[in-house]
Amino acid sequence: MKTLHLILQLVISNNTAFFSSLLLSLFCLGCSHIPGTAIDGQGYSVNYDESQKITWYVPYDAIVQSNRIYLYFGVYDDPNKSPLLRFKINYYAEDWLLIKNCLFNVDDQIFNYKFDKQYREVYTPDIVFESSDLMVDYNSMAIINAVINGHNVKMRYEGDKGTEDLIIPANWRLEMSNVLSLYKKKGGAL
Repeated sequence: MKTLHLILQLVISNNTAFFSSLLLSLFCLGCSHIPGTAIDGQGYSVNYDESQKITWYVPYDAIVQSNRIYLYFGVYDDPNKSPLLRFKINYYAEDWLLIKNCLFNVDDQIFNYKFDKQYREVYTPDIVFESSDLMVDYNSMAIINAVINGHNVKMRYEGDKGTEDLIIPANWRLEMSNVLSLYKKKGGAL
């Protein structure tokens, strides 16, 4: 399984969209043993949470374990409850950064995103994982809009043990825009 993850990371990092989509589709279809997970045909992994009565839509490109930012959302069965929009930032590496915040440089304008609630785990003996997964609010929406509409977008993970830079490619920005569009179509409001 670790080898498959590394191959997927390599394919995606080389921006070969066709092959990465094909491999991810095959990978996700192979995950049918995970209860409630399916691909909806529009590039999303769809997972129903029976206890919360909510359907989650996650871009399937985001399933691969890599340094990544993305949006995803959930729609409640109850039409009186508003959908939930979430912003996730992932960091996978050999060593911890102990991330406190991320700086976004969007066309030379700087935005600061604080990791209020971090999630950390040892993913494999060689890989550690740090993540922030928060509800989108007014401040994060300003960053998200800037990222989506930006031309030259970079992000810096800043932690107690160092920093690491990440270029946010156009296909991720387009994906975020598409998630927002689907979120609105499913009744979400910004």
